[in-house]
Amino acid sequence: MFRKNDQRQQSLFGPEMLLSPGLLERLKASWAHTFRTEVFERIDETVFSVLYSEKDSRPNAPVNVLVGFEIIKAGEGWSDEALYEALSFDIRLRYALGIEDMGSEPPFTLRTLYNFRRRVREYAQEHGENLYEKVLAQVTDEQLAKYGVSTKAQRMDSTQVLSNIAQMNRLELVISVLQVGIKGLDEGEREAWEERAKGYIEKRPHEIVFGISKEENDAHFQRLGELLVALREVLAPEGEAYALVTRVLREQYREEGGAWTLRPAAEVGADSLQSPHDVEATYREKNGKRYRGGYVVQVSETCAPENKVQLITDVQVAPNVTDDGDLFQESILHQEARGLEVEEVYADGGYTGPKVSAFCKEHGITLHPSNVRGGKPAEGRWGWEVYEWREASQEVVCPRGQVGKLELAQKEDRWLVRFPDTEQCRTCPLLSTCRVTIGKRRGAGMNVTTRNIEVALLRQRITSEARARRSPVESTVRSLKWHLRKDKLPVRGRIAAAMYFSAVAMMVNLRRIHAYLGGKSEENGAPAVFLRLIFWVWALLKPFWTPLGRSETLFANQVDNAFIFPSNFSRHPLAAPSAI
Repeated sequence: MFRKNDQRQQSLFGPEMLLSPGLLERLKASWAHTFRTEVFERIDETVFSVLYSEKDSRPNAPVNVLVGFEIIKAGEGWSDEALYEALSFDIRLRYALGIEDMGSEPPFTLRTLYNFRRRVREYAQEHGENLYEKVLAQVTDEQLAKYGVSTKAQRMDSTQVLSNIAQMNRLELVISVLQVGIKGLDEGEREAWEERAKGYIEKRPHEIVFGISKEENDAHFQRLGELLVALREVLAPEGEAYALVTRVLREQYREEGGAWTLRPAAEVGADSLQSPHDVEATYREKNGKRYRGGYVVQVSETCAPENKVQLITDVQVAPNVTDDGDLFQESILHQEARGLEVEEVYADGGYTGPKVSAFCKEHGITLHPSNVRGGKPAEGRWGWEVYEWREASQEVVCPRGQVGKLELAQKEDRWLVRFPDTEQCRTCPLLSTCRVTIGKRRGAGMNVTTRNIEVALLRQRITSEARARRSPVESTVRSLKWHLRKDKLPVRGRIAAAMYFSAVAMMVNLRRIHAYLGGKSEENGAPAVFLRLIFWVWALLKPFWTPLGRSETLFANQVDNAFIFPSNFSRHPLAAPSAI
């Protein structure tokens, strides 16, 4: 049975009663008070009422405490156990999550938290609606309204992350799917299949592959293919194991005359299965780096110069083969549904393309790219951007000032530009690099496509000012994943990844609001600043020092104390897990 968390009753053991006026004032100036007022108290618990039975039963644990706990955990890279321990004893953390009785046990157990996460994931799988994304939108919209943040100008960027799965080669993948398929059998059939697949199930896939030479690979692939085909015949068609076996056969093997042979690696698509433990993660190479089993995360944030604070407005998570242009459209549609106005977007060249240009024109959005995909001229020739395109009057102005007229050609999306003074073009010193050709009958003119014009207009918007407006979003991307080790998530699955980044985005916004409000806490004093400076020197020189034994550990613990719950929430990645 769902019940909202009633926080109106003041406890006799609350901070107002237990702390001195000076300590209470410092608590109200700390990050905890900003989190409580700007995030915790804004969480609409009724969004999660769909997870609970309507029948009279035991009431739920406070939802806003559970969600707030998740936001802090994801945003600061804590483990469940470490943060739960802190929740038991740290006054600021308890105050941030609205726990008035400072001497009581936390209002939920870790098992309750795990069940809550599972229900959120299952609801998203069944209904296609991630409740954490709804909370991000609701909390952010209220913050935008309170601080008068304009959303008309925004910047976007995307980044690659890896799912929390083992990196597998093709042979490891096929063996892993076979193991999962056998586990999906009934107990009686499983015993027979364990004997039949002996040699492929006793160890982990990477341990099995370690003992196989390259010359033996083909024979093992053939044997595994035969086992998978036979296994599929006994699996329940509606089960997950059946779907996995079918998928890996379709993607990795080719059926020819009733026989299954391994496909060449070039025929295996980037959207193929990378691990049976995360069926949505895909493969991508970007900037020379391979992401085998991952997702793409796109972030949108405000960038209007008049804003006193810039906030993240939207986050998308998708398989990493998804094009940035598709994520661009999804974000705009999502924000429009929330009533947010977007008129200008600053992004990199990955967001340009015919689909995005058509979408921007339809929705009245001006795109300012830092680069443009395609449309590069041949060497020694001008690009279309050197001409002035007057869309309203259907005119084109060349670099020498001659005005031509745009005329629709016979083929769709093609145009003819006619310049009236052919002689001026014939004697022009720039003719060798110009796009103009001179014909006997039509005179001076150019053939151009609609896409050429779109690319030209985009390239004309590439300015140092536009690049400067876009570049801070790269820092935002880093803040979303600064605590990930080697870009690897602590979760698996797109739904869990979306829950994670929605929570992280709310924490990033919280830090910015706290900084805007000028919040200061005791950790910002001179001793802590001095300790942080020492820590940076120690962290840089540590690799060159010999182990210092117990004294080094003691020093590290003393330094870490300066990082516990700082008002700006920053923490060096080398600091202990107990520090935020």
